[in-house]
Parts: sequence; structure tokens; C-alpha cells
Amino acid sequence: MNAASLDHLVTTWLQPGRKQFDRLLQRSPAMRITALLAVHAGGYLLMLSPVLGLLGAAGGALYFYSSLQGPLDMFLVEMLAVISLFCAYPTFQLARVRPVGPRGVPISEALAPGLYASLAHRVAHFRIRPVRDVLLTSDVELRIVATPRLPVPFLHRDSCRKPVTDDRPVTAGQR
Repeated sequence: MNAASLDHLVTTWLQPGRKQFDRLLQRSPAMRITALLAVHAGGYLLMLSPVLGLLGAAGGALYFYSSLQGPLDMFLVEMLAVISLFCAYPTFQLARVRPVGPRGVPISEALAPGLYASLAHRVAHFRIRPVRDVLLTSDVELRIVATPRLPVPFLHRDSCRKPVTDDRPVTAGQR
């Protein structure tokens, strides 16, 4: 298939459907949230797929090994064992990954009680997890960053990056 026919295929078949899908997402906030949740869940599934493959294949191999009835059953057990070994390699690689935390100077609550009070107010307003670490960096804005502790979804801690360059105190009306 050459490039001209592929381009014709995309413009005639896929482009109108994409435009309709874009319009549907722009008109319906519920559909937009559903699409975002589907993409978000797909990312988590991709991250956990080696672990799920390892557990499924190893469990299947153990189950079928307990009730062998012939050479075909043994072949199935061997293939499930190979699949579980294949899935074990990226699982152990993911387990050894240690994400790097944000760089900055840590500030304790004893040094800046007003800052922690302001953060507690913002945490209550935005309904997010409490901020555990406050780091002074050279950034220009206040950012709350989730740093993963392990390469597994939902295991992270929130940290706050506060600017160093701005010497003015932060009041409730400023952003």
C-alpha cells in the first residue's frame, strides 16, 4: 500500500468519525470525563500488565500441573511456565526501578508554620491528599507534585515546590 492510498483511506474513512468524536467530547462533559477515565485506566492496565500476566500464567501452570492427564497437558504447563518467565523479567525490572524525587531544599513545619497553614487551607479547598514534603526550588510558582515511591500505581506521596526567587510573603489573595 503506497502513501497516497493510505492518505486517501485516512481522509475518507477515519477523519469524519474523528471529527464527530471530537464534537461529541466538546459537547458532553460526561463523555469527556468517561474518555479521560478510560485512557487513565488503560495506562494503569499497561503498567500492571506484566504483573497480571505473571500471576495469571503462574497460577494457570500450577493449576494444570496438579491435574496432568497426558502429554498435551504437560505441553500446556510448559508453555504457561515460559509465559510466566517472560512476564517475570519486566516485572522484576519494574520492581527495581526507583523514581527520582524532586530536587530542592526541604522545609519543616517548625521553620515555616504559616506556609504549612496556607498549604493546609489549599489542601482542604482542592480536596487533595495532605502535603508531606515542602521543597524550596528555583521554580517561579507553587506546584504540588506527586512523586512515586514504587513503580506501582497509587503508591505516591505529594510534595510541594515553593519558589525561591520570590521574597514576598504569600497572602490568601495571591496565586
